[in-house]
Amino acid sequence: MKKPRTYRKIARKAYLSFCKKKRPCERDVLKAKREQLGFFRRNFRSVQELSNVTPLDRLSKRERKNLMIAADIYRRQLSMYRERKHSIDNRIVSMSQPHVRPIVRGKTSVDVEFGAKVSVSRYMST
Repeated sequence: MKKPRTYRKIARKAYLSFCKKKRPCERDVLKAKREQLGFFRRNFRSVQELSNVTPLDRLSKRERKNLMIAADIYRRQLSMYRERKHSIDNRIVSMSQPHVRPIVRGKTSVDVEFGAKVSVSRYMST
């Protein structure tokens, strides 16, 4: 089967040209987001078409997990783009550790730490 066409080099060039701007206006930011989401959607569609021919069972467990995480990140980014939001609940910040969340702390050295969010209850005996 012929390898599907990707726009990896074009996407990288568009990303770098955006990153080089000192202070991009809102229109440039939205354009860059739309372009990157479009590149991902096109490539992900190719993967879905390939999965119709060859089942995803042929992928390793890690590759399947990364594919599902990437699809989830895309879905969240697309909803944020469409709703013009800048934050989302349970944001994924790492493909390799999707359970890790940014935690804002009041420390002087770092503003944000990354770790699993856990609820800690404190019991005091009187």
